[in-house]
Amino acid sequence: MAHKPRRSNARPGFLGKFRSRRRVKAARLTRKRLSQRLLATPIEKLENRHLLAAVTWDGGGDGSRWLDPQNWAGDTIPQAGDDVTIEDAGSDLVVTLDGNTEVASVNSTEQLLLVGAELKTTSLVADVLHFDNASLAPSSAGTLDANIADRLSITQSASDFVIAGIFNVGGDLVLSELVTLIADGSYASLSVDGDANLGTGSLLARSGGTFIFAGVTAYQFQSDSQSERRTYIATGADSRIDLSGLQTITGGTQFNNDTVFRASDGGHIDLSAVTAVVDPDQGNTG
Repeated sequence: MAHKPRRSNARPGFLGKFRSRRRVKAARLTRKRLSQRLLATPIEKLENRHLLAAVTWDGGGDGSRWLDPQNWAGDTIPQAGDDVTIEDAGSDLVVTLDGNTEVASVNSTEQLLLVGAELKTTSLVADVLHFDNASLAPSSAGTLDANIADRLSITQSASDFVIAGIFNVGGDLVLSELVTLIADGSYASLSVDGDANLGTGSLLARSGGTFIFAGVTAYQFQSDSQSERRTYIATGADSRIDLSGLQTITGGTQFNNDTVFRASDGGHIDLSAVTAVVDPDQGNTG
């Protein structure tokens, strides 16, 4: 009967030791090259990413500035993609944003004051919203819906303020300086349920933009200067200015003050409830 040769229990000779050393050396060299990024790693390293988060105001910093990190839970300023919540039941809080910022959404039961800044988002809910030479615009993700429960106020040293989304105001609109509000396009709309001092500014609805001021019952041209004009223009198909609650139009009290309502090229202005147009005899009317 043939016998199988027995395996030797002897240690490997010189050739085995040499091969083993070569393998160890090669492994060390590979690790070194990987650490120095001279070789591609078999596992792909992902870039650093900011996980979308719900960020809540805690007022732990100066208690008012958006850009103070300590005013936010986690001491981190909200970033693009974050959902922001601002609530402070204990005080009449005014949160001031004075630098350009982008977030996914803002839900606030408090007042927001934008000063010289642009806020980009897709959804904003606030009790009161103030613009001081500032703007609100859609984020890079898409469109903008803004719902202001109480009051919207606009102070603008520039001549124009662009409505860049769907704005719904449950209270009043307050214009602090002469400004033209512009709604340009079918996804540009400003609807105000309360009163509005429209005599301080002008309106331009074009290319399907809309203004709705159904709660305004009286219009008064507001200016102490001569030769000023207020224009309310709806131009282009589906462009609309709804002043369906307006009953009285009162002109200016200074020389050469003009008020112009004009609809063209398919635009529409609703003045159906107007019963009186008054040209004041007081003041410097010439």
